Amino acid sequence: MDFTDFIAVWGALLATLSIIWNVVRDLRDRADVRLSAMIGYLVEPPPIGRPLTFRAAVEKKDATHLMVSITNHGRRSVLITKLFFQHEGDSGMYAALAQTLPRMLRENEFTVEYTNELDVLRHKLKRVYAVDSTGREWDLEKTLLDKLRQRVVELGL
Repeated sequence: MDFTDFIAVWGALLATLSIIWNVVRDLRDRADVRLSAMIGYLVEPPPIGRPLTFRAAVEKKDATHLMVSITNHGRRSVLITKLFFQHEGDSGMYAALAQTLPRMLRENEFTVEYTNELDVLRHKLKRVYAVDSTGREWDLEKTLLDKLRQRVVELGL
């Protein structure tokens, strides 16, 4: 193998790596929205100088909330417009009351939607998903939905 062959092989190798790099970069250059959900307590801070115990926060009326976090893990910005809940055996979808939607999420930004209307949990949830401005639906992962269902049973909702 002489020097010319070495340069030809080296050029072919670099060109192949460059193509692979560009394909991977272009595939990753998109929005990637992920949802997470939990049932928790929404606590307002006490007035200055007064401590707030956890017990007092929980005993407040309507302290229990369903919270859904919507995060853009991708590189492109995405406009999230709505959040929906769908129950098993029901073709209808229920839109959540949105405090922060519609919202433009840039790379690694998030928003949290919450409601104390826990009626959406009283029936078995089939699906929780957000919709962006292009109509694409971003689902809550199945394992997270199962954990949410389990928490509903634990709390007796």
